[in-house]
Amino acid sequence: MEVVVKEIVVPKNVHRIHLEPLGDIHIGSRLFDRQKFLERLNAIKNDRTRYWLGMGDYIDNIRPYKGGTIDKRWNYSVIDREYMTPEEQLTAFVNLVKPIANKCLGLLWGNHEWNTIDYDEFNERVCRRLGVPFLGSMAFVQLRIRRQDVKRTVIIWACHGSYAGMRRGGAVNRLEELSAKYDADIYLHAHTHYKDFFPGEGYGLDENGNLITWNKMYALTGTFMRQHVVGIESYHERHPSLRVSRLGTITIGIDIETGKLHGFE
Repeated sequence: MEVVVKEIVVPKNVHRIHLEPLGDIHIGSRLFDRQKFLERLNAIKNDRTRYWLGMGDYIDNIRPYKGGTIDKRWNYSVIDREYMTPEEQLTAFVNLVKPIANKCLGLLWGNHEWNTIDYDEFNERVCRRLGVPFLGSMAFVQLRIRRQDVKRTVIIWACHGSYAGMRRGGAVNRLEELSAKYDADIYLHAHTHYKDFFPGEGYGLDENGNLITWNKMYALTGTFMRQHVVGIESYHERHPSLRVSRLGTITIGIDIETGKLHGFE
């Protein structure tokens, strides 16, 4: 578990900031939708209120063998010949996100990275090159938003995850179960390739014994890996029971004055 404190200073005329998680990108696969990913990078770069957090699986990194046995995900026809090795894929990711590294809260890593890369190597070759915090597989990020007249603290819990169910509802249930264990305002879960968000509320007492409510936001953070491309036989075609995942990400808006959370696609 990693714990990171990040402070953002915003101008007085900014009333809301936006958090966009980016994950399950799969550079190195011909199914990676480069154009859609570039669209999101440009949106983050050009919006002074928009920040991002990396959710893992930036690279595809599928090898023929895993732990001495054949990896059933291996499919030579899907490999992007320009980025065949883990080194080439990591370098491509670093180069793509470098223009928005200054707006990054930190990077998780996922199972496609840890398939052949160790903890220190990922930190050295990706996070330190970008100058961003390494969040491991799971992290708390205490986001401190400071404006001339307001201070706001938001707690983000994020994990790459390991859920392997076929239905979105199962992924939602898993995230809600995890929220009972980890106390935060925003919960982010990747890995499933599902893209969705849903709000929640909690109740408690303030220091004077008054009943108060606070809002929470839960999010499955999406993917940039297409399931079907004409002329390519994907893993999803060999396992057609897998559900459709919509490409792209979600965005969470944080109102600076009230702390209210909003979800957007």
